[in-house]
Amino acid sequence: MSKLFIKHRVNAIGDLALVNRSWGVEIDLRSHVGQAGMIHLAHDPWTLGDNFEAWLKEFKRLEITGPIWLNTKEDGLENKIEELLVKFNLNDYVFLDTVLPTLVKKTQFEDKNRFAIRLSAYEPPAFVNCFRGKAEWVWVDCFQAKPISEKIVKELKSDFKICLVGPELHGKSLEDNISKFLPLYELADAICSKEPQVWLDASA
Repeated sequence: MSKLFIKHRVNAIGDLALVNRSWGVEIDLRSHVGQAGMIHLAHDPWTLGDNFEAWLKEFKRLEITGPIWLNTKEDGLENKIEELLVKFNLNDYVFLDTVLPTLVKKTQFEDKNRFAIRLSAYEPPAFVNCFRGKAEWVWVDCFQAKPISEKIVKELKSDFKICLVGPELHGKSLEDNISKFLPLYELADAICSKEPQVWLDASA
């Protein structure tokens, strides 16, 4: 089965040209304190990154077809983000790391499903199950390079799409750990990774 790769942390406009056009991208978004209504891309606080609107313009120009995974580093950015996505006619996107009150509000009361629910050693299946029929994706996060149970992931696949997070996102070597993640790779619909080619080579 063909896998959708999500290139991790494509926060600079210049990095977009390096992305395979069929891949998705994951980005980090924050508000610009000095300019009301402006959103910029930055993983770390107190760091001013590229303007999100300018980033979207370049994303659109390059005709990247994969989805945008929107990691909101602050609460309350969702409506403005969606305004900008509509402006550029971009409809394939997923919100990630949404704070719980907003996640509940959007999925349970506003009937919006473009959100990912995290599954990890700290966020159990019972938590994810609260969003069955309400959210589209599960973000399978394996801290300390310990894969989540295949049985759990198989059970969730009936109602969710699965995005597997590579261990390198948590500072672990992908090449040293990839063999134990391949069973989850086979179950996943998408893989978020810094090194997509390593996955492709290992699964060939």
